[in-house]
Amino acid sequence: MAQCNITELTTRGVIKVSGGDAKKFLQDIVTNDVAKAVDGKAVHAGLLMPQGKILFDFFLLDRGDHFLLECARDNTADLIKRLTFYKLRAAVELEDLSGTLIVWPRGMAHRIHTAKPSLTPTPGLRYWECVSSRPRLSM
Repeated sequence: MAQCNITELTTRGVIKVSGGDAKKFLQDIVTNDVAKAVDGKAVHAGLLMPQGKILFDFFLLDRGDHFLLECARDNTADLIKRLTFYKLRAAVELEDLSGTLIVWPRGMAHRIHTAKPSLTPTPGLRYWECVSSRPRLSM
């Protein structure tokens, strides 16, 4: 019997950015073109200070009606706080989904999909191969 080893990236967190102005909001403040996050592909982006110093880096994924930002889990609260500074009157909601979603490493999608069909791999991603809802797998 083949063995399937799955590792959760516990040091990575996920932030959901939603609302009618989410795309414009992110496009105006992050270092990469949000439009490049198409067909399930994530883009690496950052949030800078006005002087150009890097505050946060993350991977951005367009999920159609919302965006997901995958960043260091220790930085999720600070990143949400910083994004809130720029929100002003924009129709944007920010939510920490780190306790709801699991980030899996690249290269394991086939084994994850085989081991647990309810997990859906996201094709084309460089760093996220699969994001699934909790509860954790029981094997």
